[in-house]
Amino acid sequence: MMFKSVCLENFGIVKSFSKSFDRNILVLAGENGHGKSTVLKAVLLAVFDDYEGVLADYVNWDSDYFQVAVNFTHRGIGYESTVRYDGSTDRTLRFGDKVLKGDEAKKKLKEIVDADLLKAGMLAMEQKVAIVETRPSERREYLKRIYDIEFKRQLSDLENDIKASELELAKKTTLQTEVENRKYSVPEKPAYPFEKTDYELIKANLEAERGKLHAAEESARVYRQTQSELNDLAEQNGRLIEDIHKLNARIKQNKEKMEGLPESRNNAVVSETGILNSASAELVKSEEDFSRNAAGLNADLGAIVLERLPAFNLDEFNSVSQELYSKKAELSKLQSAKDVCPTCGQSISSPEHIARRKEEIAALGQATADLTERFTSLSAQKSRRETAERSNLDKTNRKTLLQNQISVLIEQGNTGRIRIQAKIDQARAKLDRLDAEYRAEGMRLSELIASDSDNEKNLNDRFTAASAKIIELQGKLAGLETVSAEGIEENIRKFESDIRGYDDTVSRIAEIERMEKQIAVQKDNDFKQLEVLKTEIQVLNQLIGDWKAGVKILKTEFPVYVISRVIKDIEKSMNDFLKRTYPKYHVEIQDKKNALHIVYGPKKKDVSSASGFERQIFSLSFMYAVSRAIGNKCLLLDECDSAATEKNSGIFYRVIGDAIGNGIDQIILISHKPSTRNILEFDYGAEVIVFDNGVAA
Repeated sequence: MMFKSVCLENFGIVKSFSKSFDRNILVLAGENGHGKSTVLKAVLLAVFDDYEGVLADYVNWDSDYFQVAVNFTHRGIGYESTVRYDGSTDRTLRFGDKVLKGDEAKKKLKEIVDADLLKAGMLAMEQKVAIVETRPSERREYLKRIYDIEFKRQLSDLENDIKASELELAKKTTLQTEVENRKYSVPEKPAYPFEKTDYELIKANLEAERGKLHAAEESARVYRQTQSELNDLAEQNGRLIEDIHKLNARIKQNKEKMEGLPESRNNAVVSETGILNSASAELVKSEEDFSRNAAGLNADLGAIVLERLPAFNLDEFNSVSQELYSKKAELSKLQSAKDVCPTCGQSISSPEHIARRKEEIAALGQATADLTERFTSLSAQKSRRETAERSNLDKTNRKTLLQNQISVLIEQGNTGRIRIQAKIDQARAKLDRLDAEYRAEGMRLSELIASDSDNEKNLNDRFTAASAKIIELQGKLAGLETVSAEGIEENIRKFESDIRGYDDTVSRIAEIERMEKQIAVQKDNDFKQLEVLKTEIQVLNQLIGDWKAGVKILKTEFPVYVISRVIKDIEKSMNDFLKRTYPKYHVEIQDKKNALHIVYGPKKKDVSSASGFERQIFSLSFMYAVSRAIGNKCLLLDECDSAATEKNSGIFYRVIGDAIGNGIDQIILISHKPSTRNILEFDYGAEVIVFDNGVAA
């Protein structure tokens, strides 16, 4: 597996990151918690469906979704795996021209990638020491999977080859039987119906009879043509007679129209003159009616005269009315007062006060009487003025109505006058056109009569010529002789049948001779094919036998041998790696009860008892050995040397750097150690990307 590119959006602390892997080594550097391991987590999620917790935990705090896209190749095929999460998960896998979604995409990934075995051979995580955490039985399962990869495909290929070869063998055996039992037969040659000299004589007789038939047919053709021409002329004369009768009838009809034109014109003049006189009388009467009605309305309008309004002071009326109301109220209060004067507020129990109140009541009574008299007089004036105003309003309304009626009468008079005048003008124009129309009609009828007369003469001439041609053709027809072709045709059919029979015999004999040559060639080809088939069948039987023996060996004896060889190869690869990185120890792999125990040191201690960097370096050596066994060319390393000293880290990364081009083609490495960055960048041309608060620089 090789990675081509990775793209992150709002994934963890990283808001945006996109990288194409165009160098052999990529170092993701930076302090812890700044986003460098986030890239590796995205790869694990997209390719291996491996993640911790829930997907919602991976959404950036400032967003409500994340998306990761990883492009990689595996076994020569390119893939793009995309995962988007926004509350629900959307997974897509693209390869070739196919696009898979959701569970189908996950299923396809599991088919093409053995996730556990591949991670064991390419992935080293700081927090997961694979060789310690993996049980011995699981280690042997890894080796079994390596065996499956190497030999199950071979077994499947062999079994498929056996099936295909057995099918091919059955086909060739069937073909051999068919060729061996093939029958060859040639029909007998037929005899000629007569001699070749008779054949030539019959052909000459046939040509002579065909000449007689042609002459008889030509005579019959001329007779039919003459008869047809005679019939056509008879039909033509019949049509000419009909056309002459039609023209005579039309000429007669047009002459009658010519004779009736003067009377028709006089009738039209009388009719239009009557219309003109009637319209003129109507116009005179309309003018008289208008004058009479207009005079009556104008007389009514002149009789309307408005009255002079009586004098009346409304302000004085209102002032007297208010003052009268005030005096009456004051008098009522004074008259109803008992103990206290409503005017001065003093007690009125004394004789002086009582006398004074009487004087005030008398004065108020007199003032009220005077005001009442003035109010009565003003009220009468007001009533007279209102009556005069109502009368003037009625007269004004009547005057407006009469003026409107006069306007309507004038408009109606004008409309009627225009309408009647139009009738008069139309009648006068019609009288002016009558003479011209009748002159034009007379000329048209004269032209029609003259034209029809010419046509009639022409038709009569054609009729005379056709009649003469009919007499001529009748004489020609009487002189033609007809010869019967029935006997000639019978002779021709007999001669043609004899010739056809002779020609068919010649063709049949030639076909049989061709068949004899083809069968001779076929027999020779079949003999050669049979020899080839026997050889091919013998070879297929030998191959099938060898392949079946190979399948038996691969299913029984060879797997045990291969497992032991794989264990030795893994052990050798681990020790080769340790020799270059940590030569203090040598490991041994023990295969006991279907479990692989990895021990080290003089006391053969299990690697699970190791600590610190020893555990990490043992785990890395096992990963490196598995990677070589499965042919993996990519390593993903995440702080895998965190427990090592600077010296040991330097040794380890130089070994890793030297592996590029020697079984490893790509390394994606995460480290916060400056020494790691310097070694890989300056000595091995690694690309270094530093993360700071989720931003790559």
